Amino acid sequence: MAKKILVVDDEPNFVRLLKARLENSRYEVITAKDRQEAIDKTRQEKPDLIILDVMLPKIDGYKVASILKSDENTRDIPIVMLTAPTLAQDIKAGMESGAASYMQKPFNSDVLLGIVQGLIHSKKIEEKKEKKEKPEEIEEETEEKKEEVEFVPPAAALPIKLTKVRTRSQDDIDKDIERLSQEFAKKPK
Repeated sequence: MAKKILVVDDEPNFVRLLKARLENSRYEVITAKDRQEAIDKTRQEKPDLIILDVMLPKIDGYKVASILKSDENTRDIPIVMLTAPTLAQDIKAGMESGAASYMQKPFNSDVLLGIVQGLIHSKKIEEKKEKKEKPEEIEEETEEKKEEVEFVPPAAALPIKLTKVRTRSQDDIDKDIERLSQEFAKKPK
């Protein structure tokens, strides 16, 4: 069963590209463009992880993260803040609001995927600990996951189709994500 990721960002082109990259890595992706949609979809869909932009309309991602972390039903979902602000106080605010990780736009999609895999795997281990499974079983699962990650074929070898008629390679998508990230980082909200 594919792990589910909620991507929250108000830039449709960026969301489309990030969604394509994650789906190419075999994740189920749902999206939201604002605070209310993010909160509603988190409660309804119960994603395994949330990628949350800080610069959202009306209310920032820090507040969205705080709301989700204060809810008993959503507090254990890891949040990755993905945004342009990179001052120390921005990173601190992200972590204080409950984010498990904070990435700056533009970003390297392989690094983001590594963070996503690590956080989802850590969540799985924590859930097993809460169920009081034997430590040996947790250790075996960790070893299995290491092997699985080592043998995943490179995402660049898996072509995908976007809304345009032509087929695009993963390298094209990564370049577009990087280009859009740089544009969004410069664009005032």
